[in-house]
Amino acid sequence: MKHKIIKTTILCILILIKISVAVFAYEDIKLKSIEINGVSVVKMTRIKNRMRTQFPSVISSRIPFIRSPVFNESLFRRDIEDIKNLYMEEGYYDIDINYNVEIKNGKAYVSVSVKEGEPYKIENVKLNIQGDMKVSKKIEDLILFEEGDIFRSDLYEQSRRKMEEYLKNNGFFSAIVDERALVYREDKKVNVFFNVNTGPRQYFGEITVDGNEYVSDRYILREVTFKEGDLFSLREVQKSGSNIRRLGLFREVNIEKTDNDDKDVNVKVRVREIDKRRIGLGGGYGTEIGIRASLDFNRYYFMNMPRTLTLSGKYSEIFKSASLIVSQDYFWDRNSNIAAGVSYEQEDASIYTNRKTGASLRVGRVFGDKTDMFISYNYERNQPIHDEMNEEQKERFYTLSVIRAGLNYGYSPGAGWGNSLSLFMEPSSQMLGSDLDYVKAVGESRVNYRLTESVMFSSRMKIGLIEPFGETREIPVFKRFFAGGSNSIRGYGYQQVGPTDKKGYPVGGDCVSELNVEMRVSLFGPLQKVVFFDTGNVYKNRRDFDFSDLYYSTGSGFRYNTPVGPLGIDVAFPIEENKLLWGKYRVHFSLGHVY
Repeated sequence: MKHKIIKTTILCILILIKISVAVFAYEDIKLKSIEINGVSVVKMTRIKNRMRTQFPSVISSRIPFIRSPVFNESLFRRDIEDIKNLYMEEGYYDIDINYNVEIKNGKAYVSVSVKEGEPYKIENVKLNIQGDMKVSKKIEDLILFEEGDIFRSDLYEQSRRKMEEYLKNNGFFSAIVDERALVYREDKKVNVFFNVNTGPRQYFGEITVDGNEYVSDRYILREVTFKEGDLFSLREVQKSGSNIRRLGLFREVNIEKTDNDDKDVNVKVRVREIDKRRIGLGGGYGTEIGIRASLDFNRYYFMNMPRTLTLSGKYSEIFKSASLIVSQDYFWDRNSNIAAGVSYEQEDASIYTNRKTGASLRVGRVFGDKTDMFISYNYERNQPIHDEMNEEQKERFYTLSVIRAGLNYGYSPGAGWGNSLSLFMEPSSQMLGSDLDYVKAVGESRVNYRLTESVMFSSRMKIGLIEPFGETREIPVFKRFFAGGSNSIRGYGYQQVGPTDKKGYPVGGDCVSELNVEMRVSLFGPLQKVVFFDTGNVYKNRRDFDFSDLYYSTGSGFRYNTPVGPLGIDVAFPIEENKLLWGKYRVHFSLGHVY
């Protein structure tokens, strides 16, 4: 019966996809190939990145449901002009491009012929400076080319921009930089002229704040990195605006000039505040956790400071929690933060229930745009309960007094792709007042890479270890690692991977390894097809750790973005002894964001 239900579900999804494709794409001409010949000066990747026309994927014929891109000749003609502009930026003004389109059975086959010609070279570079001549040597050093070089318009524009940035960051607020290039096509020569008017060297004058109603001026001005009398710097103005936005208290932040004379530039910080109070509601459904719901209340600018009070509650069949946290982004300086809170959590795992109450104090620091770290002290009282406990054991509490430290690195160039790395360590000792002696460490890496405009590759790798020491001989079940389920190794049930007891129930372990590899393919609109492979295991202790002893699973599914969050369905199959176990599949369904 279960097998028929899943087959029917998949069949319905496939029918919907086919109908949607027929409705939205029945008049489209599919682009099957683009062949570009004669290119040697410019890299082909730069040409493809400049074009709006999407190139056919090399894997489109191998993976089901990947549609070939639509061919729009009007758009393609604009691409040809963009390629010509790209060559002219490189100094090739005699570029000649022709193309031919052949239509067969509603499919377009495009060939492009490129004649690059000869490059134009710089004959003369002339720099004329008016104003403060002390900066003439520095300005001259900012020119990124010299006589005899191939004329590249991007370096030409970058040189002008660097001159202007240097001047505006070193007191010359009114500086003007004009550039001019004369192209002689017969001689294939270019003469370049830069006219620079530095204007007077100026300083910051009066600094005022406008638009704030409940946020004190002092907390806004504290984020400003310059003061009255400092040499004017546009860089410091931009940095100050970024600092103020990071407070999270304003919808808009603008730092603008109010007036200036030959010496001083007066500036005004204009802001528009957010509401002091905000309520957030969330919900969804998952095959394993059932209905989930969350409620958050935030009180910003708590106790008349840039401080936030957060009351949060979460509910599902597996996890329930309530917490109160007070956080402050500016601790001893603008790159440090502090948070304190109390919480209650109840975890209903596959073989046990754990009730935990706790309090924590956390200090963090940000390093640049990509890295942050934290250290915290946590006090917890855990009450784990499982069926084999007697009544006296069920009343036992484990008191944990632990230090936690973490490091997070994240890089994202945009459009949902990038990579991240997180490291976490938790030592617990009776010297701190804890009932257990152990050290726990977890490392996790995530990679998201866009292969094409419609294909995204993602991976996640996790390794964890918890090691008892001192008088602790065995780690209690509520602190062990588990694996398996919709967010782990999907071919197996929730927490069903790893060691088991005599009855076959999972008991977790002191070591865990997980690897997920996934490819997402955009079909049409918000619909995506997913193909994945998962592997990993849970080991009783570190001596059993073995990368050759792993569970495997693979499968496929769909994602669809809805107004209430992503809708997903995965069908996963375990792999044992190099065989796909079709009859032991798992279906994972979810709606909404996972918290």
